Amino acid sequence: MPWFWSDQYELGLQVAGLTSADRQRVVRRLGETSFIEFEFDTNGKNGKLGAAAGIGLATAVAKDIRSAEILMG
Repeated sequence: MPWFWSDQYELGLQVAGLTSADRQRVVRRLGETSFIEFEFDTNGKNGKLGAAAGIGLATAVAKDIRSAEILMG
């Protein structure tokens, strides 16, 4: 499973899976400064989670990205 993280000043960015422009996206806000975006396959794959990306203060999205990794596993 591809996984990426980067710290940009006080923000942390994490991505699990490979993103694709032709997936359906759902954004979940985790407060004023954090969010996570989930990408779902819609081309005959029954809406399976294909990638997740999040940005937030410090490790605000780490737990959600890890949960997404388990679901994609």
